[in-house]
Amino acid sequence: AAQDSLRATELLPQYSTSWLRAGELLSDLWRIKESRQYYEKAVDLDGSLLESVEPIIKALDQKQELLDRARTNKEWPEDSVRLALDVAG
Repeated sequence: AAQDSLRATELLPQYSTSWLRAGELLSDLWRIKESRQYYEKAVDLDGSLLESVEPIIKALDQKQELLDRARTNKEWPEDSVRLALDVAG
């Protein structure tokens, strides 16, 4: 599904919904920085999305902060960190 969403942004680069969906899927995969870029692109294409996307971007920033802090704990492998954070929400 993620590859299809990413491909949709290539096929329909001016369609903001494809960028939103790709951003959502990337977030689910904990590819936070990429996800944020896709959401920002959607807003660039359709400024009316700003109000609804802004809280999502803030949540992504919080997820990234958690991920960065968890990565500083060298006792856990990266996959375990992502799983723990995913379970935590």
